[in-house]
Amino acid sequence: MATRPKAPSLTEDDLDWFDLAKYSAERLGSLGLRAWLQILDDRVALKRQLEVGAHEHVLKQLQILKGDPTTSLNTTTTSTLVPHGTDTPTVKAIRVSQLRTMVNVAERLELGGSACYDLSVPLGQGDGFDFRAHISVDFLATKAQIKKDFETWLKAMSPHRPDPTNRVYEDKIQQWISSRYLPYFDLHLFALANRASLPQTLVVAKLDLHGGRAADAVKTAERSLEVFTWQTAEALRLSLPPTSPPA
Repeated sequence: MATRPKAPSLTEDDLDWFDLAKYSAERLGSLGLRAWLQILDDRVALKRQLEVGAHEHVLKQLQILKGDPTTSLNTTTTSTLVPHGTDTPTVKAIRVSQLRTMVNVAERLELGGSACYDLSVPLGQGDGFDFRAHISVDFLATKAQIKKDFETWLKAMSPHRPDPTNRVYEDKIQQWISSRYLPYFDLHLFALANRASLPQTLVVAKLDLHGGRAADAVKTAERSLEVFTWQTAEALRLSLPPTSPPA
C-alpha cells in the first residue's frame, strides 16, 4: 500500500512576511464585536475553501491579510436565515436550526424538561441566544387575550432582561487576544494553503512564546482551531445587542 508523501515543513524564510506587531493586543483590543465577527467569518470561510481544494484562491486572500490581518474580506460563513413574512424588527419566528441549537445547549447544561430556557441559561453560554426570548403563543385565544397576556409576560420578564452592555463577549475576545488565537490561526491557514506543516519551533519563535512553558502556550494557541468555527461566528452574530434596545 502506497504511503502518502510527508508534507514539507515551513521554514523561517517562508514566514518572513509574518509580523506579530500587526496582532498587538492594543490593535486587536480596539476592534469592536462586529469587526471580530468579520474576522471570524473570513477565517472560517478560508478554512472551508481549503477543504474543497481552493488553495490558490486562499493564498491570494492571505496575501491581503499579510498587509493587515484586520482587513475585511467581506465574507459570511453562516447560512443567514431566510426572512419570513411574519418577521418584524424585534419579533421573529423561531427556525428549526435555532431550536436545534437550543436543544444542544439545554443538553449540555443538563437542564430539566420543565426549566425555563431564558431564565436557566447563563449569559454567554446560550450559543447566541442571550438577547432573545422564546415563548409559546396559544393561537386559539383571542387577539385581545394574547395582547393582554403578552403585556403581563413582558412585565414579569423585565427584571430578567440581559444587560445589552454586558461584556461577556468582549471578555472572550480578550482571552483570544492574550492566547494568540488569531496569529496562530493565520499561520495555520498559511501552512494549509501551502500544503505544508507548521513546526512548533516556528510557532514559538513567531508568536514569541519563549519561556519555560512554551509548549503549554503553543497548545493554548492551538485551541483557536476549536474556537474559530462557524458555530462561534453564529453565536457572536446572534448575540450582538440591538443598536437601540426597546424600552
